[in-house]
Amino acid sequence: MPVEIIHYLDNFLIVLPAQKDTSFYWQIFAQLCSVVGLSIKEAKSKEGSVDSFGGVELDTAKMEICLPERKLQKARNLVQGAINNTSLSLFELQRLTGNP
Repeated sequence: MPVEIIHYLDNFLIVLPAQKDTSFYWQIFAQLCSVVGLSIKEAKSKEGSVDSFGGVELDTAKMEICLPERKLQKARNLVQGAINNTSLSLFELQRLTGNP
């Protein structure tokens, strides 16, 4: 499996094969960031099989992607509100389906 770097806004997710020495890749990534003038927030730098990226929780050990409980409850409330209505406007339907 090759190394993959996923970039979204100001966040980077680096996906490495299991059992790889991350320090080597970390050094290369830090050098690259330095060359292009990006700073790294140490507080957001995490290593392991579970992390949050783009608003979802990724667990590579279990191969699961989950919504945080707060987002899941918001989605349930939106769906329940739509079920309880006899009709929806186009805007409400777009908001519910994520297509503004």
